[in-house]
Amino acid sequence: MSSPLRAPRLLETLREGLCLFEFLALLISWPWLKRAHTKINKRRTILVIPGYTASDKTTWCLRLFLRQLGYCAEGWQQGRNHGRVEQLLPALEQRLLAISHRDGEAPVLLGWSLGGFLARELARTLPQHVSQVVTLGTPVIGGPKYTIVARHYRSWGYCLDELEQTIALRNQQAFSMPVIALYSRYDGIVHWRACLDQLTTTTHYPVTATHIGLVGSPWVFIKIARLLGDH
Repeated sequence: MSSPLRAPRLLETLREGLCLFEFLALLISWPWLKRAHTKINKRRTILVIPGYTASDKTTWCLRLFLRQLGYCAEGWQQGRNHGRVEQLLPALEQRLLAISHRDGEAPVLLGWSLGGFLARELARTLPQHVSQVVTLGTPVIGGPKYTIVARHYRSWGYCLDELEQTIALRNQQAFSMPVIALYSRYDGIVHWRACLDQLTTTTHYPVTATHIGLVGSPWVFIKIARLLGDH
């Protein structure tokens, strides 16, 4: 029987402390990771978008890993992700367009948590400028409703039930590019079932990691590398 869709409980959130061991494992395995995959033949740009309250500093390890594989991994350059999607999207759209016009081809969007939600919105708004979307622990159902930050959005005046309905309607619009979603049943920030998009052609892959570890686990890094190499 599947678990009910809800925000993670306190004990589940406390499990996020295990991310310290994931980052330690990343540090220990880094020399091996650098040699774990053959360099890619074609250098593609990957725009990495951080999650709520995070910034490019948070995704630095992931972007460094992708660069060592031969990708041009870039940050979003918007400072800290404050969570107000309607304010974040315009500047992010300009960032995406600048990269697309500079390279002469559409980049890959890789978004962690809320960053993945933003990536999906960009893919719907500017599909000709996005070649692929990869999300990490992104709540595609309910937005913040089934996450531990739900109370923050309520305090800002959002009605989470209405927001959930709006997102559900938005999810009925298909994507024109491949969309990959990584999720973890051990996620203590976003309920893992909220990461499953059953309305579009999203391909889902489970990983074993904390929510924070999605941008700091060597096993997740290897999974991302393999998935990118398949497309």
